[in-house]
Amino acid sequence: MEGNCALTGVAGKFVDCHIIPRSLTYCSKGQVKFVEVSETERPKRAQSSWYDKNLVIDVGEQILSRLDTIGVEILRKHKLIWSSWDSLKNLSDIGGVSLDLNGHRKINLTDEEIRNFRKFLLSLLWRAGSSDLSVCKNVEIPEGELRALGSLISSFDQTDDCLNYPVSFMQFGDLGAEKINTGPVRDDHRITRISDGKDEFVPRFTFYFDGLYVCFGTNPNSSKLFNAMANCALGFSNLLLVPTILANGNPALAHLETQKQHVRNHWPQDSKRLGV
Repeated sequence: MEGNCALTGVAGKFVDCHIIPRSLTYCSKGQVKFVEVSETERPKRAQSSWYDKNLVIDVGEQILSRLDTIGVEILRKHKLIWSSWDSLKNLSDIGGVSLDLNGHRKINLTDEEIRNFRKFLLSLLWRAGSSDLSVCKNVEIPEGELRALGSLISSFDQTDDCLNYPVSFMQFGDLGAEKINTGPVRDDHRITRISDGKDEFVPRFTFYFDGLYVCFGTNPNSSKLFNAMANCALGFSNLLLVPTILANGNPALAHLETQKQHVRNHWPQDSKRLGV
């Protein structure tokens, strides 16, 4: 099928575009396939996660693939994803990983890593916001902001403002959780205001893959959220703090359990068969 590339505007033949890089959501031959759950689709097992067949042409996919290569390299270098742990089962067993008393990882990033990492992550947000796939319906971004995001990720020289959809993370500290692919969700995040110490809830988009949650503020200029998160926000400084959680029985996984309960209610037979 042919049409205009959503990223570059160039006309041509569409190619498959994974919303989340295939390398982060793919099971090798012989491995048990991932269970896919979302609020909009019947659960199933799949070799890889969702891709859009009508989003980009080859030139657009080349841009996204370059960002994927850079982003996944940073994820693996800093042991942010399960597939970078080799045969180890606990984050604390990995040499060079630093955890404070609150269970936060301390990761030092260069300015170049921050710039490239943010562009990669914002490309995931752009893909979900631009896609017509039902699994991406929770990521609603105004057309003008999508164009601005597309322009940013298409230009490797364009400077990024870290207040633009601020990014934070939460990482599993062990391998106890099942391997599952989930669609992005829009939920609320509790932050503590610096001005008076009171809590408030702010909306965010949450993506999950390979033992890592990636959370985006929902506004193109979220200075309040960015400053409240401080070093938990990517780019606040060269020090990034990443909260770690246990994979089993953690209340922080409520949104994942909500999605699973949704598919149990709507597709009980499929859910039982797949062990959801």
